[in-house]
Amino acid sequence: MEKQSFYGFREKGGKKFQSFALEIVAGCQLKCGNCYRSPETAGGLMPDGFVREAIAAAAAAGFSESVLIGGEPTLHKGLPEFVRLSLELGLAPIICTNGIRLADEAFAEAVAQAGATIVIHGLLPMPRKEMDRHVGMKGYSEILKKAYANLDRLRGPRKITIVAEAVIIRPFLPYLPEFHAWCRSNGYIPFLEINRRGNDGRANGLSALPEEVSSLFEELQAFDRRNFPELADPLLTPPAYGNKCTMSITGVHIKNFGKGDYGQVYSCCAQTVSHGNLRERPLEAILAGGTLAVFKDQDRWIAGPCRECHHYPVCRGGCRGEASLAFGCARASCPACWLIPEEVRGDASLMMPATCAGCPLEDRGCRPKR
Repeated sequence: MEKQSFYGFREKGGKKFQSFALEIVAGCQLKCGNCYRSPETAGGLMPDGFVREAIAAAAAAGFSESVLIGGEPTLHKGLPEFVRLSLELGLAPIICTNGIRLADEAFAEAVAQAGATIVIHGLLPMPRKEMDRHVGMKGYSEILKKAYANLDRLRGPRKITIVAEAVIIRPFLPYLPEFHAWCRSNGYIPFLEINRRGNDGRANGLSALPEEVSSLFEELQAFDRRNFPELADPLLTPPAYGNKCTMSITGVHIKNFGKGDYGQVYSCCAQTVSHGNLRERPLEAILAGGTLAVFKDQDRWIAGPCRECHHYPVCRGGCRGEASLAFGCARASCPACWLIPEEVRGDASLMMPATCAGCPLEDRGCRPKR
Protein backbone atom coordinates (compact mmCIF):
# COMPACT_ATOMS: atom_id res chain seq x y z
CA MET A 1 0.00 0.00 0.00
CA GLU A 2 1.23 3.49 -0.83
CA LYS A 3 2.45 5.28 2.27
CA GLN A 4 -0.06 7.86 3.45
CA SER A 5 0.60 10.94 5.51
CA PHE A 6 -0.42 11.03 9.17
CA TYR A 7 -2.41 14.09 8.16
CA GLY A 8 -4.35 12.09 5.60
CA PHE A 9 -5.62 13.59 2.39
CA ARG A 10 -6.25 17.30 2.91
CA GLU A 11 -4.43 20.48 3.91
CA LYS A 12 -1.17 19.05 2.58
CA GLY A 13 -0.07 21.99 0.45
CA GLY A 14 2.12 23.57 3.10
CA LYS A 15 0.95 27.01 2.00
CA LYS A 16 -0.51 30.00 3.77
CA PHE A 17 -3.84 29.24 2.08
CA GLN A 18 -4.76 25.61 1.48
CA SER A 19 -8.37 24.42 1.15
CA PHE A 20 -10.71 26.51 -1.00
CA ALA A 21 -14.16 24.93 -0.65
CA LEU A 22 -17.19 25.60 -2.83
CA GLU A 23 -20.71 24.34 -2.08
CA ILE A 24 -21.51 24.04 -5.77
CA VAL A 25 -24.89 22.37 -5.07
CA ALA A 26 -27.22 23.10 -2.15
CA GLY A 27 -29.33 19.93 -2.37
CA CYS A 28 -28.80 16.17 -2.10
CA GLN A 29 -30.58 12.95 -3.04
CA LEU A 30 -30.31 11.55 0.49
CA LYS A 31 -31.96 12.38 3.80
CA CYS A 32 -29.35 11.21 6.30
CA GLY A 33 -30.49 11.40 9.91
CA ASN A 34 -27.24 13.02 11.01
CA CYS A 35 -26.99 15.71 8.29
CA TYR A 36 -26.06 19.17 9.57
CA ARG A 37 -27.73 21.03 6.72
CA SER A 38 -31.30 22.30 6.86
CA PRO A 39 -33.72 20.96 4.21
CA GLU A 40 -32.78 22.62 0.93
CA THR A 41 -35.01 24.06 -1.77
CA ALA A 42 -34.75 24.16 -5.54
CA GLY A 43 -32.41 26.50 -7.38
CA GLY A 44 -29.33 25.40 -5.49
CA LEU A 45 -26.68 25.29 -8.23
CA MET A 46 -23.82 27.77 -8.34
CA PRO A 47 -23.59 29.10 -11.92
CA ASP A 48 -20.78 27.63 -14.02
CA GLY A 49 -19.21 31.02 -14.62
CA PHE A 50 -19.11 31.87 -10.91
CA VAL A 51 -17.45 28.55 -10.06
CA ARG A 52 -14.85 28.91 -12.80
CA GLU A 53 -13.99 32.45 -11.73
CA ALA A 54 -13.79 31.42 -8.08
CA ILE A 55 -11.43 28.52 -8.83
CA ALA A 56 -9.22 30.81 -10.92
CA ALA A 57 -9.16 33.39 -8.11
CA ALA A 58 -8.20 30.69 -5.57
CA ALA A 59 -5.31 29.56 -7.75
CA ALA A 60 -4.13 33.16 -8.19
CA ALA A 61 -4.29 33.69 -4.40
CA GLY A 62 -2.03 30.70 -3.80
CA PHE A 63 -4.48 28.08 -2.51
CA SER A 64 -3.36 24.46 -2.90
CA GLU A 65 -6.71 22.59 -2.95
CA SER A 66 -10.13 23.10 -4.48
CA VAL A 67 -12.77 21.27 -2.43
CA LEU A 68 -15.96 20.67 -4.43
CA ILE A 69 -18.74 19.95 -2.01
CA GLY A 70 -22.47 20.34 -1.43
CA GLY A 71 -25.08 19.21 -0.68
CA GLU A 72 -24.09 16.77 -3.38
CA PRO A 73 -21.60 18.18 -5.93
CA THR A 74 -22.14 15.43 -8.51
CA LEU A 75 -25.59 16.91 -9.19
CA HIS A 76 -23.83 19.82 -10.93
CA LYS A 77 -23.36 19.16 -14.65
CA GLY A 78 -20.22 21.26 -14.62
CA LEU A 79 -18.36 19.13 -12.06
CA PRO A 80 -16.04 17.37 -14.56
CA GLU A 81 -15.04 20.76 -15.98
CA PHE A 82 -14.39 22.17 -12.49
CA VAL A 83 -12.11 19.22 -11.72
CA ARG A 84 -10.24 19.69 -14.99
CA LEU A 85 -9.87 23.44 -14.45
CA SER A 86 -8.56 22.91 -10.92
CA LEU A 87 -5.89 20.52 -12.18
CA GLU A 88 -4.89 22.86 -14.99
CA LEU A 89 -4.43 25.74 -12.53
CA GLY A 90 -2.39 23.68 -10.09
CA LEU A 91 -5.09 23.06 -7.48
CA ALA A 92 -5.55 19.55 -6.09
CA PRO A 93 -9.28 18.82 -6.52
CA ILE A 94 -11.11 17.09 -3.65
CA ILE A 95 -14.66 15.92 -4.45
CA CYS A 96 -16.89 15.07 -1.45
CA THR A 97 -19.77 12.86 -2.57
CA ASN A 98 -22.40 10.37 -1.45
CA GLY A 99 -21.28 8.21 -4.39
CA ILE A 100 -24.65 7.71 -6.06
CA ARG A 101 -23.73 9.15 -9.46
CA LEU A 102 -20.32 7.47 -9.39
CA ALA A 103 -22.14 4.16 -9.75
CA ASP A 104 -22.53 5.20 -13.40
CA GLU A 105 -19.34 4.10 -15.15
CA ALA A 106 -19.20 6.95 -17.66
CA PHE A 107 -19.82 9.60 -15.02
CA ALA A 108 -17.17 8.12 -12.72
CA GLU A 109 -14.65 8.29 -15.57
CA ALA A 110 -15.53 11.94 -16.21
CA VAL A 111 -15.11 13.01 -12.57
CA ALA A 112 -12.29 10.77 -11.27
CA GLN A 113 -9.59 12.49 -13.29
CA ALA A 114 -5.90 11.82 -12.78
CA GLY A 115 -4.71 13.48 -9.60
CA ALA A 116 -8.16 13.94 -8.05
CA THR A 117 -9.16 12.90 -4.53
CA ILE A 118 -12.61 11.35 -4.12
CA VAL A 119 -14.10 11.49 -0.62
CA ILE A 120 -17.01 9.06 -0.73
CA HIS A 121 -19.47 7.76 1.85
CA GLY A 122 -18.13 4.65 3.49
CA LEU A 123 -19.51 1.21 2.73
CA LEU A 124 -20.21 0.15 6.29
CA PRO A 125 -20.48 -3.55 7.23
CA MET A 126 -24.01 -3.14 8.55
CA PRO A 127 -27.32 -4.66 7.40
CA ARG A 128 -28.27 -3.17 4.04
CA LYS A 129 -31.78 -2.28 5.14
CA GLU A 130 -30.40 -0.45 8.18
CA MET A 131 -28.01 1.59 6.05
CA ASP A 132 -30.67 2.35 3.43
CA ARG A 133 -33.12 3.42 6.12
CA HIS A 134 -30.57 5.80 7.66
CA VAL A 135 -29.92 7.62 4.38
CA GLY A 136 -33.54 7.47 3.20
CA MET A 137 -32.87 5.62 -0.06
CA LYS A 138 -33.74 2.03 -0.86
CA GLY A 139 -30.90 0.15 -2.52
CA TYR A 140 -28.25 2.71 -1.52
CA SER A 141 -25.81 0.06 -0.28
CA GLU A 142 -25.79 -1.70 -3.65
CA ILE A 143 -25.37 1.60 -5.49
CA LEU A 144 -22.39 2.43 -3.28
CA LYS A 145 -20.79 -0.94 -4.07
CA LYS A 146 -20.93 -0.12 -7.78
CA ALA A 147 -19.39 3.28 -7.14
CA TYR A 148 -16.45 1.75 -5.30
CA ALA A 149 -15.99 -0.81 -8.08
CA ASN A 150 -15.79 1.99 -10.66
CA LEU A 151 -13.30 3.95 -8.58
CA ASP A 152 -11.18 0.84 -7.96
CA ARG A 153 -10.92 0.29 -11.70
CA LEU A 154 -9.79 3.88 -12.29
CA ARG A 155 -7.48 4.57 -9.37
CA GLY A 156 -4.47 2.60 -10.59
CA PRO A 157 -4.10 4.05 -14.08
CA ARG A 158 -5.15 7.56 -13.01
CA LYS A 159 -3.53 7.67 -9.56
CA ILE A 160 -6.66 8.97 -7.89
CA THR A 161 -6.95 8.94 -4.11
CA ILE A 162 -10.01 7.29 -2.55
CA VAL A 163 -11.09 8.45 0.89
CA ALA A 164 -13.86 6.44 2.58
CA GLU A 165 -15.78 8.68 4.97
CA ALA A 166 -17.92 7.71 7.96
CA VAL A 167 -19.41 9.95 10.63
CA ILE A 168 -19.16 8.82 14.23
CA ILE A 169 -22.74 8.40 15.35
CA ARG A 170 -24.11 5.83 17.76
CA PRO A 171 -25.89 3.67 15.15
CA PHE A 172 -22.56 3.31 13.30
CA LEU A 173 -20.26 2.75 16.30
CA PRO A 174 -20.40 -1.08 16.30
CA TYR A 175 -19.35 -1.19 12.65
CA LEU A 176 -16.59 1.43 12.53
CA PRO A 177 -13.62 -0.72 13.64
CA GLU A 178 -14.37 -3.29 10.92
CA PHE A 179 -14.92 -0.47 8.43
CA HIS A 180 -11.53 1.00 9.33
CA ALA A 181 -9.84 -2.39 8.81
CA TRP A 182 -11.61 -2.73 5.44
CA CYS A 183 -10.28 0.66 4.38
CA ARG A 184 -6.71 -0.21 5.30
CA SER A 185 -6.91 -3.59 3.54
CA ASN A 186 -8.21 -1.99 0.34
CA GLY A 187 -5.86 1.00 0.30
CA TYR A 188 -8.55 3.58 1.02
CA ILE A 189 -7.82 6.45 3.41
CA PRO A 190 -10.30 6.03 6.28
CA PHE A 191 -11.92 9.30 7.31
CA LEU A 192 -13.83 8.84 10.57
CA GLU A 193 -14.94 12.18 11.96
CA ILE A 194 -17.16 13.46 14.72
CA ASN A 195 -20.70 14.35 13.75
CA ARG A 196 -20.90 18.08 14.36
CA ARG A 197 -24.09 19.86 15.38
CA GLY A 198 -26.47 21.35 12.81
CA ASN A 199 -26.08 24.72 11.15
CA ASP A 200 -28.78 25.99 13.51
CA GLY A 201 -26.49 25.24 16.47
CA ARG A 202 -28.51 22.33 17.83
CA ALA A 203 -26.72 19.10 18.74
CA ASN A 204 -27.74 15.98 16.83
CA GLY A 205 -29.14 13.24 19.06
CA LEU A 206 -27.31 10.55 17.09
CA SER A 207 -23.85 11.98 17.76
CA ALA A 208 -21.45 9.94 19.89
CA LEU A 209 -20.20 11.30 23.19
CA PRO A 210 -16.58 12.49 23.39
CA GLU A 211 -15.71 9.47 25.57
CA GLU A 212 -17.18 7.13 22.95
CA VAL A 213 -15.12 8.83 20.24
CA SER A 214 -12.02 8.50 22.41
CA SER A 215 -12.58 4.76 22.91
CA LEU A 216 -13.11 4.28 19.19
CA PHE A 217 -9.94 6.18 18.29
CA GLU A 218 -7.95 4.12 20.81
CA GLU A 219 -9.23 0.93 19.18
CA LEU A 220 -8.33 2.20 15.69
CA GLN A 221 -4.90 3.29 16.89
CA ALA A 222 -4.24 -0.15 18.42
CA PHE A 223 -5.27 -1.84 15.16
CA ASP A 224 -2.98 0.38 13.12
CA ARG A 225 -0.02 -0.11 15.46
CA ARG A 226 -0.38 -3.88 15.02
CA ASN A 227 -1.01 -3.93 11.30
CA PHE A 228 -0.06 -0.59 9.71
CA PRO A 229 2.35 1.06 12.18
CA GLU A 230 3.46 3.70 9.70
CA LEU A 231 -0.15 4.92 9.43
CA ALA A 232 -1.06 4.93 13.12
CA ASP A 233 -2.19 8.26 14.55
CA PRO A 234 0.40 9.00 17.28
CA LEU A 235 -1.78 11.56 19.06
CA LEU A 236 -5.51 11.00 19.45
CA THR A 237 -7.50 14.23 19.25
CA PRO A 238 -10.78 15.27 17.60
CA PRO A 239 -12.29 15.87 15.14
CA ALA A 240 -11.17 12.93 12.93
CA TYR A 241 -8.85 9.95 13.35
CA GLY A 242 -5.51 10.78 11.71
CA ASN A 243 -6.89 13.88 9.98
CA LYS A 244 -6.40 16.99 12.08
CA CYS A 245 -8.31 20.00 10.76
CA THR A 246 -6.82 23.43 10.14
CA MET A 247 -9.42 24.50 7.58
CA SER A 248 -10.56 27.55 9.51
CA ILE A 249 -6.92 28.64 9.85
CA THR A 250 -5.69 28.02 6.31
CA GLY A 251 -8.84 27.80 4.20
CA VAL A 252 -12.12 29.44 3.25
CA HIS A 253 -15.54 28.01 2.48
CA ILE A 254 -17.99 29.51 -0.04
CA LYS A 255 -21.53 28.84 1.12
CA ASN A 256 -24.63 28.03 -0.89
CA PHE A 257 -27.95 28.49 0.92
CA GLY A 258 -30.14 27.65 -2.07
CA LYS A 259 -32.61 29.84 -3.98
CA GLY A 260 -29.75 31.70 -5.61
CA ASP A 261 -28.17 32.75 -2.31
CA TYR A 262 -24.50 31.84 -2.72
CA GLY A 263 -21.07 33.43 -2.58
CA GLN A 264 -20.66 34.30 1.12
CA VAL A 265 -17.14 33.48 2.33
CA TYR A 266 -16.68 31.75 5.70
CA SER A 267 -13.66 30.19 7.38
CA CYS A 268 -15.19 26.69 7.32
CA CYS A 269 -18.58 25.12 6.67
CA ALA A 270 -19.62 25.49 10.32
CA GLN A 271 -18.49 29.06 10.99
CA THR A 272 -21.11 31.80 11.18
CA VAL A 273 -19.13 34.99 10.46
CA SER A 274 -19.08 36.02 6.80
CA HIS A 275 -15.92 37.70 5.55
CA GLY A 276 -17.64 39.06 2.46
CA ASN A 277 -19.34 37.91 -0.73
CA LEU A 278 -17.40 36.80 -3.81
CA ARG A 279 -20.17 38.22 -5.97
CA GLU A 280 -19.45 41.66 -4.57
CA ARG A 281 -15.75 41.72 -3.70
CA PRO A 282 -12.62 40.08 -5.17
CA LEU A 283 -11.19 37.14 -3.23
CA GLU A 284 -7.92 39.02 -2.71
CA ALA A 285 -9.75 41.85 -0.94
CA ILE A 286 -11.73 39.44 1.23
CA LEU A 287 -8.57 37.59 2.29
CA ALA A 288 -7.05 40.88 3.35
CA GLY A 289 -10.05 41.81 5.50
CA GLY A 290 -9.84 42.21 9.26
CA THR A 291 -12.43 39.56 10.19
CA LEU A 292 -10.10 36.73 9.16
CA ALA A 293 -7.58 37.70 11.86
CA VAL A 294 -9.27 35.59 14.56
CA PHE A 295 -9.05 32.55 12.30
CA LYS A 296 -5.69 33.02 10.56
CA ASP A 297 -4.01 34.07 13.81
CA GLN A 298 -5.94 31.57 15.92
CA ASP A 299 -3.03 30.86 18.29
CA ARG A 300 -3.34 34.41 19.56
CA TRP A 301 -7.11 34.53 19.89
CA ILE A 302 -8.28 31.06 20.99
CA ALA A 303 -9.68 30.96 24.55
CA GLY A 304 -10.60 28.36 27.15
CA PRO A 305 -8.98 24.99 27.93
CA CYS A 306 -7.68 24.52 24.37
CA ARG A 307 -5.38 27.50 24.80
CA GLU A 308 -3.34 25.84 27.56
CA CYS A 309 -3.58 22.22 26.37
CA HIS A 310 -0.23 20.59 25.57
CA HIS A 311 -1.89 18.83 22.59
CA TYR A 312 -2.87 22.12 20.97
CA PRO A 313 0.21 22.43 18.67
CA VAL A 314 -1.03 19.32 16.80
CA CYS A 315 -4.77 19.35 17.50
CA ARG A 316 -5.20 23.10 16.86
CA GLY A 317 -8.35 23.23 18.93
CA GLY A 318 -10.29 20.29 17.52
CA CYS A 319 -13.36 21.09 15.43
CA ARG A 320 -13.45 24.87 15.31
CA GLY A 321 -16.88 24.77 13.70
CA GLU A 322 -18.33 22.72 16.55
CA ALA A 323 -16.86 25.20 19.03
CA SER A 324 -18.35 28.15 17.17
CA LEU A 325 -21.80 26.59 16.81
CA ALA A 326 -21.91 25.50 20.46
CA PHE A 327 -20.96 28.86 21.94
CA GLY A 328 -21.57 31.38 19.15
CA CYS A 329 -17.92 32.35 19.40
CA ALA A 330 -15.13 31.50 16.98
CA ARG A 331 -12.59 31.73 19.81
CA ALA A 332 -14.20 29.12 22.07
CA SER A 333 -12.66 25.76 22.93
CA CYS A 334 -14.05 22.61 21.34
CA PRO A 335 -16.73 20.84 23.45
CA ALA A 336 -16.20 17.59 21.51
CA CYS A 337 -12.85 16.96 23.21
CA TRP A 338 -12.67 14.16 25.78
CA LEU A 339 -9.61 15.80 27.38
CA ILE A 340 -11.85 18.58 28.70
CA PRO A 341 -13.83 17.47 31.80
CA GLU A 342 -17.51 16.92 31.17
CA GLU A 343 -18.54 19.60 33.67
CA VAL A 344 -16.39 22.15 31.84
CA ARG A 345 -17.42 21.40 28.22
CA GLY A 346 -20.80 23.10 28.47
CA ASP A 347 -19.75 25.97 30.70
CA ALA A 348 -19.55 29.09 28.55
CA SER A 349 -17.80 31.00 31.32
CA LEU A 350 -14.87 28.58 31.04
CA MET A 351 -14.97 27.64 27.34
CA MET A 352 -14.97 31.10 25.77
CA PRO A 353 -13.60 34.59 26.48
CA ALA A 354 -15.35 36.56 29.20
CA THR A 355 -15.70 39.58 26.95
CA CYS A 356 -15.64 40.53 23.28
CA ALA A 357 -13.64 43.69 23.98
CA GLY A 358 -10.76 44.02 21.54
CA CYS A 359 -11.79 41.06 19.39
CA PRO A 360 -11.74 41.73 15.62
CA LEU A 361 -15.14 40.01 15.37
CA GLU A 362 -16.86 42.29 17.87
CA ASP A 363 -20.05 43.61 16.25
CA ARG A 364 -19.14 41.75 13.03
CA GLY A 365 -21.73 38.99 13.11
CA CYS A 366 -20.48 36.96 16.08
CA ARG A 367 -23.25 35.98 18.54
CA PRO A 368 -21.66 34.77 21.81
CA LYS A 369 -23.94 32.58 23.96
CA ARG A 370 -22.90 33.88 27.37
